[in-house]
Amino acid sequence: MRDAETVLAIIRDRGERGLPLENLYRQLFNPELYLRAYGRISGAQVLLPDEPEREAVHRAYVEMAVPGRVTPAQRDVFFAAGRALAARGAEAIILGGTDLFLAFDGEACGFATIDCARVHVEVILAREGPTTRHQKSAATSS
Repeated sequence: MRDAETVLAIIRDRGERGLPLENLYRQLFNPELYLRAYGRISGAQVLLPDEPEREAVHRAYVEMAVPGRVTPAQRDVFFAAGRALAARGAEAIILGGTDLFLAFDGEACGFATIDCARVHVEVILAREGPTTRHQKSAATSS
């Protein structure tokens, strides 16, 4: 597996050249990638879980994402990590994994969250606009 800096450089380069990103699925399970990327958020102090919690969250995430379902124990790991960050002063917890909706959707976790998958979908829909979505829908239903 490539290190986080290499993956981020590839993503940046391909994005600047307008090229698609392919075969990055395995890299999405690279916790170092997230730590490096979130550490670059400007204008905000980024708090990360302590090392034992980070490992527990990573393990629970992979065990949840592969089968596509969450267990109560996995949800407890995610919620405990979020509560610990909130206790340290985090105003919101970034849900950076696209599968985290399995654990958080419709659940009262007790802290504010920012669901990155939802943000991505909202941006995509806003860029397309209602006319484009309607035209695509009509084209695929004929």
